[in-house]
Amino acid sequence: MKITRFIGCLCLLGCLSTASFAQEVSTETNAKNERKWTFKFAHHPNKEIVKPRSTYFTFMGHVGMFAGSQVKIGGDAVHSNVRFTQFFQMGPHFNINFSRKIGMFTGLEVKNLGFIAKEEPGVKIKRRVYTLGVPVAFKIGDVNGTNYFYFGGQYDLAMNYKEKTFVDGKKVDKFNEWFSDRTPLWMPSLFVGVRFNQFFGIRAQYYPQNFMNTDFTLHKPPTGVDPKPYQDYRVRVAALSFTYEFGKASRCDCW
Repeated sequence: MKITRFIGCLCLLGCLSTASFAQEVSTETNAKNERKWTFKFAHHPNKEIVKPRSTYFTFMGHVGMFAGSQVKIGGDAVHSNVRFTQFFQMGPHFNINFSRKIGMFTGLEVKNLGFIAKEEPGVKIKRRVYTLGVPVAFKIGDVNGTNYFYFGGQYDLAMNYKEKTFVDGKKVDKFNEWFSDRTPLWMPSLFVGVRFNQFFGIRAQYYPQNFMNTDFTLHKPPTGVDPKPYQDYRVRVAALSFTYEFGKASRCDCW
């Protein structure tokens, strides 16, 4: 009789343990399902996930640049030729796309800027500077890189000045100077441009400041005369350039 009661007690304990374990498993499973349901509710599969703004680098250059100028000496207009150049005009751009339609860029650009003037009959002088500029521009359109309009401003540091003199088509003089005082050290400008596709575009840029430094003094100790060769010069330069740009934007899925 005692053995029967003992076996019965063991069976009863076994049933209680099994029920308790099953209840714990069931409770844990329900908790997991609840957490899973809560997660799905918070991240609904049909809700669009908004990504942060897209940032990326591109490499920009000028295939060719046509520069025109308005030259006056002592208030009189001087004939000037259109200047074309296509070498050493490039630099990296850092782009920020705030949305699919609006963005901006900045960076560094090396540029070959100058003008050609016929100051006297048979005398032609070419002047140019290599500059290092920082552009800041806003983009409107398909700013992921296929087709957009942009506008902004730029500050250029004049690094190397070069001047060539031709008489009756023959070069008679040439020199260049690093960080010369013959031009302003800083050259501000305004520009607008259009990007036609992922690679090519066109830009128009205007430099409102006088290209020549009217206060520049040419020191000649033997003669005791310190002339200012550019004091009567008033030169404004504008440029139209065909641009290329390499580098692909990561798609921005924001508004």
